Amino acid sequence: MKNEIAIHSEIDLQANQNQDQLPVLYSQVEKKIVIVRQMPVILDADVAALYGVETKRVNEAIKKQP
Repeated sequence: MKNEIAIHSEIDLQANQNQDQLPVLYSQVEKKIVIVRQMPVILDADVAALYGVETKRVNEAIKKQP
């Protein structure tokens, strides 16, 4: 299972109370990375999709913990 990583954050703890969920696979995250101005980034909509929450919730979490 070295290709899997568990992504834990405030979003995960608040939005996904279900303990039966599997961790996000590294390959899923890797596919979402795009290059913008020579920097690897993941769009907020893609982060929301990975966590299974609304984009609005991701942006709220970012404002709380920049």
